[in-house]
Amino acid sequence: MNHEETRFAAKVMSAWADGKTVQARDKHSNNSWFDCPSTENDSMSWSWRDMEYRFKPEPRVAYLTVYEREGNPYGGAYRSEVEGECNCGAGGEVRKFVEVLP
Repeated sequence: MNHEETRFAAKVMSAWADGKTVQARDKHSNNSWFDCPSTENDSMSWSWRDMEYRFKPEPRVAYLTVYEREGNPYGGAYRSEVEGECNCGAGGEVRKFVEVLP
């Protein structure tokens, strides 16, 4: 491992030790990512030569506004619920959408 790879490995192992979800997959196949066990009682056997590791991606969240102006539907996408509420037309609503990750 070079210095950059070692720094990344240290971050991944530290996050796992702190209870964050880390995922792994075999470097030599096209297998899907899987969650590594991460409860206090779990142990982990790291295999940096054969496995790839990453932090589990967080799903993206968007707030969509839906409202009507002069009989025509309007809307917008925002990063926060508050921003959506500030930009929502009278009588409109803000809907929360969460990305579904494979």
